[in-house]
Amino acid sequence: MALSIQALFGERRIGRPRNFVQGGSARDSSDMEDLPVDADELGDLLGVRLAIDYLDSRMERTRRFIVVKKATRSGCGFCLHAYCELRRAHRTFRVDRIVEVIDMRTGEVHENPAEFFSDLLLVAEATAPRRRKPRVDGTERLIAESEHGLTVLLYFAQSDETLRRGERSVIWKYLEWQQHRCSIEGRVARRPLNAWMNTLLPDTKQFETALVQMMERESIHARYVLAHVPEIVMADGHADDEEKRRLSILLRFLEQQQAP
Repeated sequence: MALSIQALFGERRIGRPRNFVQGGSARDSSDMEDLPVDADELGDLLGVRLAIDYLDSRMERTRRFIVVKKATRSGCGFCLHAYCELRRAHRTFRVDRIVEVIDMRTGEVHENPAEFFSDLLLVAEATAPRRRKPRVDGTERLIAESEHGLTVLLYFAQSDETLRRGERSVIWKYLEWQQHRCSIEGRVARRPLNAWMNTLLPDTKQFETALVQMMERESIHARYVLAHVPEIVMADGHADDEEKRRLSILLRFLEQQQAP
Protein backbone atom coordinates (compact mmCIF):
# COMPACT_ATOMS: atom_id res chain seq x y z
CA MET A 1 0.00 0.00 0.00
CA ALA A 2 2.67 2.53 1.07
CA LEU A 3 4.77 2.18 -2.06
CA SER A 4 1.81 2.66 -4.39
CA ILE A 5 0.68 5.86 -2.65
CA GLN A 6 4.05 7.55 -3.12
CA ALA A 7 4.25 6.41 -6.72
CA LEU A 8 0.70 7.49 -7.57
CA PHE A 9 0.57 10.92 -5.98
CA GLY A 10 4.11 12.21 -6.48
CA GLU A 11 5.13 15.56 -5.00
CA ARG A 12 4.55 19.21 -5.71
CA ARG A 13 6.89 21.99 -4.69
CA ILE A 14 5.50 24.27 -1.99
CA GLY A 15 5.35 27.95 -2.93
CA ARG A 16 6.67 30.85 -0.87
CA PRO A 17 4.83 33.65 0.93
CA ARG A 18 4.04 36.70 -1.15
CA ASN A 19 7.00 39.13 -1.34
CA PHE A 20 9.08 36.98 1.03
CA VAL A 21 12.79 36.98 0.20
CA GLN A 22 15.25 34.81 2.12
CA GLY A 23 18.62 36.20 3.10
CA GLY A 24 20.75 37.97 5.66
CA SER A 25 23.90 36.85 7.42
CA ALA A 26 26.24 34.72 5.29
CA ARG A 27 26.79 32.15 8.03
CA ASP A 28 24.99 30.83 11.09
CA SER A 29 26.02 31.00 14.72
CA SER A 30 27.38 27.66 15.97
CA ASP A 31 24.48 27.06 18.38
CA MET A 32 22.13 26.69 15.40
CA GLU A 33 23.88 23.63 14.00
CA ASP A 34 23.02 21.23 16.84
CA LEU A 35 20.30 20.75 19.42
CA PRO A 36 21.19 21.92 22.96
CA VAL A 37 22.90 19.15 24.93
CA ASP A 38 20.10 19.16 27.52
CA ALA A 39 17.29 19.19 24.93
CA ASP A 40 14.22 17.16 25.86
CA GLU A 41 11.92 16.35 22.93
CA LEU A 42 8.52 17.95 23.33
CA GLY A 43 6.86 16.44 20.26
CA ASP A 44 6.63 16.41 16.47
CA LEU A 45 5.47 19.25 14.25
CA LEU A 46 6.02 17.42 10.98
CA GLY A 47 4.80 19.33 7.95
CA VAL A 48 4.58 22.71 9.69
CA ARG A 49 6.10 25.22 7.26
CA LEU A 50 7.04 28.69 8.41
CA ALA A 51 8.53 31.86 7.02
CA ILE A 52 10.48 33.57 9.80
CA ASP A 53 12.74 36.48 10.64
CA TYR A 54 15.40 35.12 13.03
CA LEU A 55 17.89 36.84 15.34
CA ASP A 56 20.88 34.59 16.12
CA SER A 57 23.18 34.64 19.17
CA ARG A 58 25.47 37.15 17.40
CA MET A 59 22.51 39.53 17.01
CA GLU A 60 22.45 39.04 13.22
CA ARG A 61 19.12 38.68 11.45
CA THR A 62 18.11 36.38 8.63
CA ARG A 63 14.86 35.65 6.82
CA ARG A 64 14.20 31.96 6.18
CA PHE A 65 11.68 29.44 5.00
CA ILE A 66 11.75 26.39 7.28
CA VAL A 67 10.04 22.99 7.42
CA VAL A 68 9.74 21.97 11.07
CA LYS A 69 10.43 18.43 12.28
CA LYS A 70 10.11 18.64 16.06
CA ALA A 71 10.04 20.92 19.08
CA THR A 72 12.32 20.55 22.10
CA ARG A 73 12.65 22.10 25.54
CA SER A 74 15.91 22.83 27.37
CA GLY A 75 17.49 25.25 29.80
CA CYS A 76 17.51 27.95 27.12
CA GLY A 77 13.78 27.51 26.45
CA PHE A 78 11.88 26.04 23.51
CA CYS A 79 13.54 25.25 20.17
CA LEU A 80 12.39 24.15 16.74
CA HIS A 81 14.48 21.63 14.80
CA ALA A 82 13.79 22.23 11.12
CA TYR A 83 15.06 21.98 7.58
CA CYS A 84 16.21 25.45 6.53
CA GLU A 85 15.94 26.24 2.82
CA LEU A 86 18.34 29.18 3.11
CA ARG A 87 21.18 26.88 4.23
CA ARG A 88 19.78 23.68 2.67
CA ALA A 89 20.50 21.89 5.94
CA HIS A 90 18.88 21.19 9.29
CA ARG A 91 19.11 23.96 11.86
CA THR A 92 17.92 24.65 15.40
CA PHE A 93 15.93 27.82 16.08
CA ARG A 94 15.25 29.16 19.55
CA VAL A 95 11.61 30.19 19.68
CA ASP A 96 12.42 33.32 21.70
CA ARG A 97 14.79 34.47 18.93
CA ILE A 98 12.15 34.32 16.20
CA VAL A 99 11.38 38.01 15.70
CA GLU A 100 8.62 37.66 13.11
CA VAL A 101 6.43 34.94 11.66
CA ILE A 102 5.08 35.63 8.18
CA ASP A 103 1.75 34.14 7.12
CA MET A 104 2.43 31.54 4.42
CA ARG A 105 -0.70 32.44 2.48
CA THR A 106 -0.90 36.22 2.63
CA GLY A 107 2.61 37.39 3.50
CA GLU A 108 1.25 39.28 6.51
CA VAL A 109 3.27 39.38 9.75
CA HIS A 110 1.73 37.73 12.82
CA GLU A 111 1.26 40.40 15.46
CA ASN A 112 2.14 38.20 18.44
CA PRO A 113 4.88 35.58 17.79
CA ALA A 114 4.86 34.42 21.45
CA GLU A 115 1.13 33.64 21.28
CA PHE A 116 1.53 32.02 17.86
CA PHE A 117 4.23 29.64 19.11
CA SER A 118 2.46 28.85 22.37
CA ASP A 119 -0.33 27.38 20.21
CA LEU A 120 2.06 25.33 18.05
CA LEU A 121 3.98 24.06 21.08
CA LEU A 122 0.71 22.86 22.59
CA VAL A 123 0.10 20.91 19.37
CA ALA A 124 3.61 19.40 19.54
CA GLU A 125 3.07 18.24 23.10
CA ALA A 126 -0.37 16.82 22.33
CA THR A 127 0.91 14.74 19.38
CA ALA A 128 3.95 13.36 21.24
CA PRO A 129 3.83 9.53 21.29
CA ARG A 130 4.99 9.37 24.92
CA ARG A 131 3.52 11.41 27.71
CA ARG A 132 4.53 11.78 31.34
CA LYS A 133 0.93 12.47 32.30
CA PRO A 134 -2.45 11.42 30.85
CA ARG A 135 -4.21 13.83 28.52
CA VAL A 136 -7.01 15.42 30.48
CA ASP A 137 -7.42 18.67 28.55
CA GLY A 138 -10.08 18.55 25.83
CA THR A 139 -7.97 20.46 23.32
CA GLU A 140 -4.97 18.14 23.73
CA ARG A 141 -7.15 15.03 23.46
CA LEU A 142 -8.83 16.28 20.28
CA ILE A 143 -5.47 17.12 18.69
CA ALA A 144 -4.10 13.67 19.55
CA GLU A 145 -7.18 11.83 18.27
CA SER A 146 -7.43 13.84 15.06
CA GLU A 147 -3.81 14.06 13.89
CA HIS A 148 -4.13 11.54 11.05
CA GLY A 149 -7.55 12.64 9.83
CA LEU A 150 -6.51 16.29 9.84
CA THR A 151 -3.35 15.48 7.85
CA VAL A 152 -5.38 13.64 5.19
CA LEU A 153 -7.95 16.42 4.85
CA LEU A 154 -5.31 19.16 4.77
CA TYR A 155 -3.34 17.32 2.08
CA PHE A 156 -6.31 18.07 -0.18
CA ALA A 157 -7.37 21.40 1.32
CA GLN A 158 -3.83 22.78 1.02
CA SER A 159 -3.17 21.42 -2.47
CA ASP A 160 -3.43 25.00 -3.76
CA GLU A 161 -1.59 26.25 -0.63
CA THR A 162 -4.63 28.26 0.45
CA LEU A 163 -6.96 27.23 3.26
CA ARG A 164 -10.30 28.86 2.49
CA ARG A 165 -13.29 29.44 4.74
CA GLY A 166 -15.33 26.60 3.24
CA GLU A 167 -12.46 24.14 3.61
CA ARG A 168 -11.91 25.19 7.21
CA SER A 169 -15.62 24.69 7.91
CA VAL A 170 -15.45 21.10 6.63
CA ILE A 171 -12.43 20.42 8.82
CA TRP A 172 -14.15 21.84 11.89
CA LYS A 173 -17.18 19.67 11.16
CA TYR A 174 -14.80 16.69 11.24
CA LEU A 175 -13.21 17.87 14.50
CA GLU A 176 -16.61 18.31 16.15
CA TRP A 177 -17.56 14.80 14.99
CA GLN A 178 -14.33 13.48 16.50
CA GLN A 179 -15.01 15.27 19.79
CA HIS A 180 -18.41 13.61 20.03
CA ARG A 181 -17.22 10.20 18.79
CA CYS A 182 -14.29 10.06 21.22
CA SER A 183 -16.37 11.42 24.13
CA ILE A 184 -14.00 14.33 24.64
CA GLU A 185 -15.39 16.50 27.39
CA GLY A 186 -14.49 20.06 28.30
CA ARG A 187 -13.79 23.17 26.31
CA VAL A 188 -11.78 22.86 23.10
CA ALA A 189 -9.70 25.94 22.27
CA ARG A 190 -10.02 26.70 18.56
CA ARG A 191 -6.93 28.92 18.29
CA PRO A 192 -4.25 26.18 18.56
CA LEU A 193 -6.10 24.01 16.06
CA ASN A 194 -6.49 26.90 13.63
CA ALA A 195 -2.79 27.77 13.97
CA TRP A 196 -1.93 24.14 13.18
CA MET A 197 -4.23 24.10 10.14
CA ASN A 198 -2.75 27.34 8.81
CA THR A 199 0.85 26.09 8.94
CA LEU A 200 0.50 22.37 8.21
CA LEU A 201 1.17 21.66 4.53
CA PRO A 202 1.57 17.86 4.45
CA ASP A 203 3.83 16.31 1.83
CA THR A 204 2.98 13.01 0.18
CA LYS A 205 5.02 10.99 2.69
CA GLN A 206 3.07 12.45 5.60
CA PHE A 207 -0.21 11.91 3.77
CA GLU A 208 0.80 8.31 3.09
CA THR A 209 1.66 7.65 6.74
CA ALA A 210 -1.54 9.26 8.02
CA LEU A 211 -3.76 7.46 5.49
CA VAL A 212 -2.23 4.04 6.14
CA GLN A 213 -2.41 4.36 9.93
CA MET A 214 -5.95 5.69 9.83
CA MET A 215 -7.16 2.87 7.56
CA GLU A 216 -5.44 0.22 9.68
CA ARG A 217 -6.68 1.45 13.06
CA GLU A 218 -10.36 2.41 12.83
CA SER A 219 -12.51 1.80 9.79
CA ILE A 220 -15.29 4.16 10.97
CA HIS A 221 -12.77 7.00 11.32
CA ALA A 222 -11.21 6.31 7.93
CA ARG A 223 -14.60 6.08 6.19
CA TYR A 224 -15.76 9.40 7.64
CA VAL A 225 -12.59 11.26 6.65
CA LEU A 226 -12.39 9.80 3.15
CA ALA A 227 -16.08 10.50 2.54
CA HIS A 228 -15.39 14.19 3.20
CA VAL A 229 -12.43 14.54 0.86
CA PRO A 230 -14.66 15.43 -2.15
CA GLU A 231 -16.43 17.99 0.05
CA ILE A 232 -13.07 19.54 0.92
CA VAL A 233 -12.11 19.68 -2.75
CA MET A 234 -15.33 21.44 -3.74
CA ALA A 235 -15.72 23.54 -0.58
CA ASP A 236 -14.86 26.81 -2.35
CA GLY A 237 -17.11 25.98 -5.32
CA HIS A 238 -14.20 25.30 -7.65
CA ALA A 239 -11.57 22.55 -7.94
CA ASP A 240 -8.27 23.44 -9.59
CA ASP A 241 -6.29 20.95 -11.69
CA GLU A 242 -4.14 19.77 -8.76
CA GLU A 243 -7.17 19.18 -6.53
CA LYS A 244 -8.91 17.23 -9.31
CA ARG A 245 -5.77 15.17 -9.93
CA ARG A 246 -5.35 14.25 -6.27
CA LEU A 247 -9.02 13.37 -5.83
CA SER A 248 -9.05 11.21 -8.97
CA ILE A 249 -5.95 9.33 -7.82
CA LEU A 250 -7.39 8.80 -4.33
CA LEU A 251 -10.65 7.40 -5.71
CA ARG A 252 -8.78 4.99 -8.00
CA PHE A 253 -6.54 3.95 -5.12
CA LEU A 254 -9.51 3.22 -2.83
CA GLU A 255 -11.18 1.19 -5.58
CA GLN A 256 -8.01 -0.91 -5.88
CA GLN A 257 -8.00 -1.51 -2.12
CA GLN A 258 -11.59 -2.75 -2.20
CA ALA A 259 -11.09 -5.01 -5.22
CA PRO A 260 -10.98 -8.78 -4.36
